Amino acid sequence: MKTTLLSLVSILIALSLSAQSDKYIQTMERNIAQMDTTIELSVMQDLANRFIRVAEAEKEQWLPYYYAAYANINLAFMGDDPTKADAFLDQADAQLKIAQAMDHAKDEVWLLQAYAAQARIMVDPMTRGQKYGSIAGTLIEQARLENEENPRVYYLTGQSLLYTPEMWGGGKAAACPYIKQAAEKYEVAKPVTTIHPNWGKRGVTLFLKMCDE
Repeated sequence: MKTTLLSLVSILIALSLSAQSDKYIQTMERNIAQMDTTIELSVMQDLANRFIRVAEAEKEQWLPYYYAAYANINLAFMGDDPTKADAFLDQADAQLKIAQAMDHAKDEVWLLQAYAAQARIMVDPMTRGQKYGSIAGTLIEQARLENEENPRVYYLTGQSLLYTPEMWGGGKAAACPYIKQAAEKYEVAKPVTTIHPNWGKRGVTLFLKMCDE
């Protein structure tokens, strides 16, 4: 009888954990899908807050912190006032440190840190370009050495070169081979789960059109 009760308790606990896991994944999928399509600042801000609430409820999961950071980086790029970008990026950096401490998917965290560094340049390209460009480049190279099949390695490299003046080694001629390589990598890349990083496809599609002009 005692054994039967223990077995029943174990089953109930397993079912409860499974339900929690399903709820977590469904919530993340819904938020990620909305983030991939929204162009509204207020919606992106709400999503950043939602991911943090998920992170607070799922303290052992690194992806909610990762996506909260990604939302804040998007906010930095989306805002009309570049001087407000640093506040969003400070939050992103703090959230990525938490994700990094969990020691999961190092390449993805490094790439998002590189993306944040690229966003810092936007605030004042003339004074920040050299410092944050170097930081972003180092992080992208670390990610490439960790996982050279990650399409975001080539996407962020191409994006950086596309917006770098030709006199400093940038421009379309330098950027487009990386953009095309990113497109090829996206064709075969398979995220670990439905909620693992897969962003960048839309940007690559837009850049490919620029390369073909």
